[in-house]
Amino acid sequence: MTTKNNVTYRFHFSFDNANRVKMFSDFDGTTASVRKESSFRLKALQQPALLFDTYSYIHMLTDPADSISGGPEGVGLNTDFEFAVDSVTADRIKLTGRFQGSTMILRKASAQDLDAWATGKWAGGARIADVKKRIFNYFKRLTVGSRQYEIMVDPAYRNIAFTWRDGSGTEQYHETGYSFSAEGLVLTEPVQDGANTITSLSGMTWSGTTLTLNVNGSASGNIAGAIAPLVPDLTAGQRWYAALQQSYWRGSAFNVKGVWDPYGVYKLKDFYFTIYQYGNNYDLFGFVFQEESGLSIHYGIGTDTPKFINGRTIFPILGVLGDVPPEAVSAFNQIYEQIDSPNGFWFIQTGPNQFDMVDATDATSYMTWY
Repeated sequence: MTTKNNVTYRFHFSFDNANRVKMFSDFDGTTASVRKESSFRLKALQQPALLFDTYSYIHMLTDPADSISGGPEGVGLNTDFEFAVDSVTADRIKLTGRFQGSTMILRKASAQDLDAWATGKWAGGARIADVKKRIFNYFKRLTVGSRQYEIMVDPAYRNIAFTWRDGSGTEQYHETGYSFSAEGLVLTEPVQDGANTITSLSGMTWSGTTLTLNVNGSASGNIAGAIAPLVPDLTAGQRWYAALQQSYWRGSAFNVKGVWDPYGVYKLKDFYFTIYQYGNNYDLFGFVFQEESGLSIHYGIGTDTPKFINGRTIFPILGVLGDVPPEAVSAFNQIYEQIDSPNGFWFIQTGPNQFDMVDATDATSYMTWY
């Protein structure tokens, strides 16, 4: 199935005559190795349609929870679980999603195809999708022999970025798409690191929070968490702070050990977003609420000018501004302690107007500024 964003996911379906379907999917390591059964219907709507009518691996792509689909919260990956039949040939059925327009091509599968799924061969590459779920450190490190690469995996859009230092110490960056086969994960554009080339990752197996694997089908490697970036952006914090002179930063909730908003700030009545604002006497990390009269800030954290030390940004706390109501004390205090981290934060620029702020203590919590 190919989504509106031109990302392809592969499935293996076994349909029976009792409206039951058993399936595998290369969505992640579990779906690629554990067969799931659900129901389907063929129905005559405006044209013949195939409907997957109970929750299955196909529904995971459409799930609005970003912790499941990996797509935007409340949106999912813009895929479908109801498909109109467009054309049928002897060995191929073309279908189009009825709501999002995603494309599905059904082809006849062989006994060998089923065996490849049932024996876990497809999971050898698909486990890359579990990296974000099982390694809670923001920074993920691929080690191959004596070489190390910082990687950022976006399993929802099948994209992976590599950052490293070459033999002369110069920072290198490579971003590429990837796809799966029964042999493993294949990079669309291989990594070129001097005499070393990375074309594929396969044979992935979890050992605790470390993912062991084979590189190019032979060399041993692993992916594990790290508490600091391999190549720190030494001026990212200053660039983030300099932008405050013209505007302000709008923040998300914290993500802590894979859990979005564990402090419950978005559960506060009328809460809209967090804000970081520059001031002449102090800066403000504030809590913005949407009320009938408009946007309001009733309380926040006063900070002095940040300190920038070896790529880390440390916020000197001046105190609490305003009166924090009883129902907000728990969320406020936890965020206060987070901002007051003595080790400060790594800033990672992820877009022209977007930064991730990562706790430099162990890199297991972060928030995003827009």
